[in-house]
Amino acid sequence: MQTLLSKLNQFFLKNNNFMGIPNTDNEIIKMGEILNIKFNPFFYEIIKNYGSCFIGIPIYSIHINPLFGNDTLLELNHSFRKIIQNNNLLINFLAISHDGCGNYILIEEANDNLYLYNHETQSIEKFYGGNLSEVIDDFISGA
Repeated sequence: MQTLLSKLNQFFLKNNNFMGIPNTDNEIIKMGEILNIKFNPFFYEIIKNYGSCFIGIPIYSIHINPLFGNDTLLELNHSFRKIIQNNNLLINFLAISHDGCGNYILIEEANDNLYLYNHETQSIEKFYGGNLSEVIDDFISGA
């Protein structure tokens, strides 16, 4: 994780327009309490250091990033939870982004595996790359 965070630091030094407002520990803890979820440690470090940022996919956080519109992580998850309100299987997932077509990109609470929630079929499938680390590494390597 530290190696990838170092790569992200280098990336954002050259591409600071992709970085948002970093979040404090208190803001992140409060958001976790509101959403009733414990943030994955890697995702926690990303939003703590870079806020709402673009790293291969838009990553939503506590503060609005004008690149993504007016939504925050809270609004994104409230919308997602309205859709899945009768599906307890998805309770340990956090919506961290969307694909622009109404499908949510989810991360597991316990690890950095990524999934796509298909709103048409109401099913989840592995997201490209499989986990957040791979998506970020692929993006940085191609940047």
